[in-house]
Amino acid sequence: LNTKGDMFHDFTSLHYVPTNIRKVRVTLKGRVILQYQVAKLALKRYSLVRTLIGMMKTAYSPGV
Repeated sequence: LNTKGDMFHDFTSLHYVPTNIRKVRVTLKGRVILQYQVAKLALKRYSLVRTLIGMMKTAYSPGV
């Protein structure tokens, strides 16, 4: 894919389309898995922060 002609040819050829779709599908799958892992991590960190804040609140608030 060094010249514009090759790029255009590959883009219009039928062979290029399925591989491209496959690539996109794999990329999307990878992205979804990555987002899921990030969300899981964020949720873990969020719950940890919430427990820490809760502990601090119970430790420092004199009324409760």
